[in-house]
Amino acid sequence: MFDMEIKEVYYYTYYKFYRLFDSFKTTRWLMDMKAMVLLGVLELWLLFSIINYYVFFSGNSIKLTFVSPAFLIPFVLIVCIKWMLFVFNDSWKTYFKEIDSWP
Repeated sequence: MFDMEIKEVYYYTYYKFYRLFDSFKTTRWLMDMKAMVLLGVLELWLLFSIINYYVFFSGNSIKLTFVSPAFLIPFVLIVCIKWMLFVFNDSWKTYFKEIDSWP
């Protein structure tokens, strides 16, 4: 279990968010999209945290807006990765079966 690759850890995190929305019982509509959006928000939060530490320790300032390259490029990259892993490719479903078989 502890020798997972990064992709498997990514799918496991997605699985945990998916099961979180599954446990609410009233909001079963678009659970996969909700889990994907939550994972993307977590990645953006990590990115902004790294940018914040860079600004703090280097003393440089970065103007961050929705159309600035420092925001737009990572955002597009995250959306493309999400599309490739969860919408275009259904291999995450095989990981779900494997994770469900764990004790």
